[in-house]
Amino acid sequence: MNGTDNNLKVSFQIAVPSRTTSSEGSTGGSSDSPDTVIDTIDCPSVEYAISLANGYISKKLNLSHCKVIVISEQVAANGISDIVYTLYNHPEVRPSSNVIISRSTAYDFLASSKSSLENITAKYYEIVTTSSQTTGFTSDITLSDVISGISDTFGEASAILGSVAGEDKASSTNIYETDTIAGEDTSGSGQKTETSSNIDVVGLSVFKGDVLVRRINCGRNNLSLNCYE
Repeated sequence: MNGTDNNLKVSFQIAVPSRTTSSEGSTGGSSDSPDTVIDTIDCPSVEYAISLANGYISKKLNLSHCKVIVISEQVAANGISDIVYTLYNHPEVRPSSNVIISRSTAYDFLASSKSSLENITAKYYEIVTTSSQTTGFTSDITLSDVISGISDTFGEASAILGSVAGEDKASSTNIYETDTIAGEDTSGSGQKTETSSNIDVVGLSVFKGDVLVRRINCGRNNLSLNCYE
């Protein structure tokens, strides 16, 4: 999700059943056809986007299969309460869905979330978000965790920090340009090609209330934090 003109651009990454089934049953070779499509809708709210998407997609969206919720820093800097509470109260969205704050637009992050080792995009998201168990570079933060953090009187919310690998971080957003996260790939020129299909999930995005205030490094034995008042 990334905002423009006081509206939202909500992107849905939808699995193509026939291609997904073919990929799961394939024993060799590969197809150039993607196993997902991404539809983007300009809308005033997430609830409106879901309703509109169900109006023109031939098959009803089943959000119970949603693995990750990606929100751009541009939106997060203006508050995410409306978005996360709408999704949390939706009967199909699982509280265990991971929340990622992307330094690039949400669309670019979704479009770049591919792996040559895993054909099923949903499984790839599971691997990426649970990598914290072995790497310690981020944390496995869910929608339920974000809601609890926003409403917590004694703490603040955080979410997984994501970006497109090889992307020029300074040109992706003008928020917190001086925040450098150890472990990120910052060598790119910001020009993505069709073969650029990797993402970085390193660090955390920290909130004050529901507003994004900082990026931080995290690790098994290290946590550095510097928030704005």
